[in-house]
Amino acid sequence: MTCENSNPVNSSTTQPILPLANGNTWNYGRTFVRADSSVSDTTFITMTASGPDTIEAFIGYRITNLVVLPIGAVLLANHPDGIYAKDDPSSYPQPSPITPVLKFLKYPTTVGDTLTYKNLLIRTKNTFEAVTATAGTFSCYHYEVLDDSLVAEVWLSPGVGLVRSWIQIGSSKRFEDLRSFVLN
Repeated sequence: MTCENSNPVNSSTTQPILPLANGNTWNYGRTFVRADSSVSDTTFITMTASGPDTIEAFIGYRITNLVVLPIGAVLLANHPDGIYAKDDPSSYPQPSPITPVLKFLKYPTTVGDTLTYKNLLIRTKNTFEAVTATAGTFSCYHYEVLDDSLVAEVWLSPGVGLVRSWIQIGSSKRFEDLRSFVLN
């Protein structure tokens, strides 16, 4: 499926919140904003899924340029209760640690549900929110992500993936907006 301008997508737990298949791509506009609200840079980034791949018996999809969260190199896999992540030990200095499989995002979810992923607290703010991005208008789940050094919000649409996000670290903010996507 390719989308550049679409009609609203119905929110549904029958579709994965982040569709993972080899070759799926999501193209984002990324804007950096300084503390004085001036725009410091605008760039474009492409997030791509490849795989499936296996790390220590965990089968998932490698995501390049995982937008929004600084979580390192991971494999992601959809499960009935959410998205699970496995760190890629090759991204660590050798000898690499054996890392656990952790639930990365709760889905399906209800407003107020929380999940801890490593040091991040991820809370569901809304389960149906119409979000308009460059790629169109989508029904989204809205999550808030918190830790000691950052605050972020992400909007994901079932069957589409990440539609919009922002992250604040200190006085700097970064925004991502889905421009287009191709799902296999």
